[in-house]
Amino acid sequence: IYSDIAAAQAVFTSGVPVTVVPLDVSQQTLVSAARLAALEPDVAGILDRCAAFSRERWGHHAGPLHDPNVLARIAAPELYAGQCGVVRVSDQGRTVLEPGAGPHEVMLTVDAEGYLDWVWRYLDAAASSAAKRLQ
Repeated sequence: IYSDIAAAQAVFTSGVPVTVVPLDVSQQTLVSAARLAALEPDVAGILDRCAAFSRERWGHHAGPLHDPNVLARIAAPELYAGQCGVVRVSDQGRTVLEPGAGPHEVMLTVDAEGYLDWVWRYLDAAASSAAKRLQ
């Protein structure tokens, strides 16, 4: 929780159930060059430019798609495994899961290939829809 520690503390202490897909899970969803090559070139170029940051910052051979993980967790929960408990946020912004009964669930793993297959189905559908509108 980097940008707003106080807001995160308020959310996690509210009692509202919260599901977390942390960066260490979304960074497992790296997009290979082969996957990019299967996309329409303009879409592949956009994703590759986004991935460049991850390659430079973290030294990954490919870039992850962080944000769609949230949608995939809702639409295809079988792709994820997590643990329930209470999430605490330190004054430095570190989150710690206290396992057990609690309103929070933190994802620990993802079926990365299953996730990427899920994303690609929607990218293909969106590209097809856009192409039809342009005709």
